[in-house]
Amino acid sequence: MAGGALQLLCGSVAFARGKTFESTVFILYGVMWTVWGLTRYGGLYGETRGFNLAVGIISFMLFNCLVTAAALFLNVTWFIYALTFQLILISFLLDAVGALPFGYDIGVTIIFGLISFYCFLANIFNSTFQSPQIPLGKPLVKLSGVGGGADICPHVPARKATSVQQIAEIMKNGGICGMPTDTVYVLVAACNRPDAVVKAYKVKKQAQDRPMSLWISSIKQLEPVRHLLSPLLLDFMEAAWPSSISMVIPRVLKYPAPEDTVTASFGKFISEIKAQHLSPVVLHRSKRMVLDSIGVGLIGSTTDVFELALQHCQHMYAPDDISSVYGRRGSRLSPTLAAFVNGVATHSMDFDDTWHPATHPSGAVLPAVLALSDMMPANNKPSGLDFLLAFNVGIEIQGRLMMFSNEAHNIPKRFHPPSVVGTMGSAAACARLLSLDPSRCSHALAIAASLAGAPMANAATQSKPLHIGNASRLGLEAALLASRGLEASPLVLDAVAGVAGFNAFYEDYVPQPLGSPSDDGHMFLLEEQDMGFKRFPAHLGMHWVADAAASIHKVLVGVGPGTVSPAQVQDILLRVPQSKYINRPFPESEHEARHSFQFNACSALLDGEVTVQSFSPAAMSRSDLFSLLSRVQVEHPSDNPANFNRMYGEVQVTLVGGDILKGRCDTFYGHWRNPLTNESLRKKFRHNAEVVLPSEKVERLIDVVEELDRLGDCSALLSQLQ
Repeated sequence: MAGGALQLLCGSVAFARGKTFESTVFILYGVMWTVWGLTRYGGLYGETRGFNLAVGIISFMLFNCLVTAAALFLNVTWFIYALTFQLILISFLLDAVGALPFGYDIGVTIIFGLISFYCFLANIFNSTFQSPQIPLGKPLVKLSGVGGGADICPHVPARKATSVQQIAEIMKNGGICGMPTDTVYVLVAACNRPDAVVKAYKVKKQAQDRPMSLWISSIKQLEPVRHLLSPLLLDFMEAAWPSSISMVIPRVLKYPAPEDTVTASFGKFISEIKAQHLSPVVLHRSKRMVLDSIGVGLIGSTTDVFELALQHCQHMYAPDDISSVYGRRGSRLSPTLAAFVNGVATHSMDFDDTWHPATHPSGAVLPAVLALSDMMPANNKPSGLDFLLAFNVGIEIQGRLMMFSNEAHNIPKRFHPPSVVGTMGSAAACARLLSLDPSRCSHALAIAASLAGAPMANAATQSKPLHIGNASRLGLEAALLASRGLEASPLVLDAVAGVAGFNAFYEDYVPQPLGSPSDDGHMFLLEEQDMGFKRFPAHLGMHWVADAAASIHKVLVGVGPGTVSPAQVQDILLRVPQSKYINRPFPESEHEARHSFQFNACSALLDGEVTVQSFSPAAMSRSDLFSLLSRVQVEHPSDNPANFNRMYGEVQVTLVGGDILKGRCDTFYGHWRNPLTNESLRKKFRHNAEVVLPSEKVERLIDVVEELDRLGDCSALLSQLQ
């Protein structure tokens, strides 16, 4: 009878804790003990009823078999408890039929009593302290997807410090944690996991108008609701962090109306911008970009990587071969494939323009605009001014997107920027040239976002030019798909918590709407900051060390025999920004050489300059060059960031006699702070274009680009490229 009462007590505790299995077993066992005790010792148990009682015991034994099987999935202690109770039932059965061996019932009762006492203590202590004070063991059988007895929503003691870590782990895995307070049951979820917040409401059946307490680990997680907070509150929170902060904001965070989103503002800008918004400065600078980009594309059409890309495209099925190819008179491809190969040509020697934040803006946009112009009917070609407007829209969108990220201001580490913003810029330019409405312009950007991105691991390889080619091609395809009515996310440029849009490419991306152009005009970023043009075909960072080394070359030639010999040099020290993919001590290919501080510094030290020929096999295999490369060491000063707007290059040469010569470059000739003159830019263009075009055509191209904003249509430009 005492055992039955004890079982019933345990069952009531388990029931109060919501433990269905334990409470059911305890209560049934308690009833069993009570009934058996009354019948056995209350005078109700006799010979005539032995058979009937045996049948009842057998029935309960069958039930206990199920309990024993279920206990396999719970823990070791419960399995032993159920198994020994089966032995007790056997003693009952033998006693009912008069066949009980002497001492059997006493032995199994003692064993079962000890196990029962252990289970009772474990249940009381573990339930009271809400943590495993007395071990119960692991499940003997565990099925896939079965938690082995762990609660879906585990209880953790609020008084224990370790509970904080438990809560953190639960929320990291997308789970929830309910915590009682004096007046309300506050549901807690991670701010950056809105799916966990939704799950919390559903699991606890909370009304949607109940308050929700959010735990955050960084002030940055409040960016999606910044517009709901006063500047004073934000200043206070930033000053007080990481102290505890409580605030109240509207309970429903509504998404902005479609016309108020960042994405919609970009679409509206692309659709509504007019040629009248192009200032004389923007027109002048963009025409320089067009000329330079065509020139580097023409010389790029002589490279191996361009030839491979062209052969690939010529073997693809392309029924609409209407667009011209750089440097291949008479060759035609479909518009998207022409955009691809011309984009590859533009970046095949890393000779194209560079901007800040860091990207190569023209190479992704110009080939797409040229291909699309080729695609348009002869009687409906865009004017030269419309052509330049579309080109400038593509440049502007790239710059605006990169201005939303501090990460984008530095030399890249993850994604190659032209593969990201270049694709967006190409789509924007083509959408403008197609005169799409604001909604379809937004969809063109969203489609392009699904086609964007390439890893920096392919820098300094033949695959890097494919990034520009794909950006040009896929941006054009995105605009064409949008023109046919294909739709995509209306929030792709907006920062929506828990849903990666454009912020997948830049983790610190904080967008702002782009103002609609008005009658007063629009200030293009190109007007505020000029473009950087390279004097030789290599990564932009190489220009700093090349100019610094060239200044030392002049000193050595002035005091030496007229040429620089490795025999004069003891060692070379470069002080440059830290950037792994342009730190290449012994480059093995022309593409690696274009991305090597060491190679470009040593080439300039030997020859006084770096040129197109510096990357030829003959120049790269010189023994004098290898001799100098073996003496180079690199330092990364803390005041020299990997940022094209703030970096410098310093070269220190220690001569054999012990003398030390230093050269430093803070702003090379061609940088946006010290741009190439028109004459220098035309000289570069002539040098590049004359590799594949006759001189008279080269001069005509210079004139056409200069007059582009005054041409009735752009056919004159297109014809010069055929």
